[in-house]
Amino acid sequence: MLLGAFALLDYVVGVSLLWPWMLCGLVFGLVLGLLGTIRMRPRPRIALLLSFAVVFAGLRCVNWNSRKSFLRDLYSIHVGMTRSQVDAIMGKYLKGTGWPATPFADPSASGELAFPGVVVYRHRNEGWGDSDWGLVRFEENRVAAVDFSPD
Repeated sequence: MLLGAFALLDYVVGVSLLWPWMLCGLVFGLVLGLLGTIRMRPRPRIALLLSFAVVFAGLRCVNWNSRKSFLRDLYSIHVGMTRSQVDAIMGKYLKGTGWPATPFADPSASGELAFPGVVVYRHRNEGWGDSDWGLVRFEENRVAAVDFSPD
């Protein structure tokens, strides 16, 4: 059940890309596995726990959809990087929110919702995920913070 819940979270917000989540999930799963298999013989027990660990770690490599590769790139941005370094990583994605500044704005106008000092990146423009925002906040032309706001 833990593996399924983690896979669902990974599908939605890419938690396997975050090392603290991976470590906590793996340790928690192994502790539960050790307690749940206490009456098993050693070889099958080790094989089961090792299989869990391999599958759990393998979730990191699965690109469920375009969101996961987007998050992989977004999470590779670190505080202190320059705008040009960020653009080199995120340049293949859409820039901007895609939302009009006001609900009454002319759709053909270029005025769009913006946040001062923040560059918004998106991985798709239609359907689900069109409002998945990778928010990169800059101070003095350097990254100050990176955040993800799911659709």
